[in-house]
Amino acid sequence: MHPKRYAARTASGIRQRHHFEGPVSAGPLRGSIDLRRLREYVPGDEVRHVHWKASARAGRLMVREYVDPDQPRLQVLLDTRTSVLTAEQFDTAVSVAASVLVVAAQYGQRLRLTTPCGTDHDVQSVSDLLDELATVEQSATTANLLESLPLTRDGGALVVLTGDALDLPSLKSSYRPVVYIDVTHEQSALHTAAGVHLIHADNAQNAVDAWNAVPA
Repeated sequence: MHPKRYAARTASGIRQRHHFEGPVSAGPLRGSIDLRRLREYVPGDEVRHVHWKASARAGRLMVREYVDPDQPRLQVLLDTRTSVLTAEQFDTAVSVAASVLVVAAQYGQRLRLTTPCGTDHDVQSVSDLLDELATVEQSATTANLLESLPLTRDGGALVVLTGDALDLPSLKSSYRPVVYIDVTHEQSALHTAAGVHLIHADNAQNAVDAWNAVPA
């Protein structure tokens, strides 16, 4: 069963997306220089993007799907450690992750989901994302949460869902903005300190409400 979702807004304050023909507002981009995946041809796709070798292997037309290298990126780091989150708190974190990621996917943002128990991949579609979150499980690993985080200089946003105390200001040079969502608190609040937005939440709805209030 897919995790419950709440009405969330897209991440704000990250780099403006551009296409070779100028700035764009929303929706997935086509025809730029970064190859995202191969997918089945649909009417309206450009013939020049057909991958003939893959089409021959699959027995149907397959095309290359490209994305804008300046398209906003959203990295979500979901804590799966049983030493940090109870089962109920973990369910809350998964619901918040689903709420934030799905709306970002619908607006064409490039997404990456990472956990300390081995999950680390780009999200290709909303259905793939929800399937992944429906099956992700907690782990007894004691790995450092931030060690599983890929460092980047692309200006993407970072959302960390945990209850652990972390040195988040050190990540500001790699991600913008950085949003820390602590799902272990008994009261909900939003603070900004050292350039990091801190959300303390006692349930998923309040966490998403606070996320929606994060300033650009």
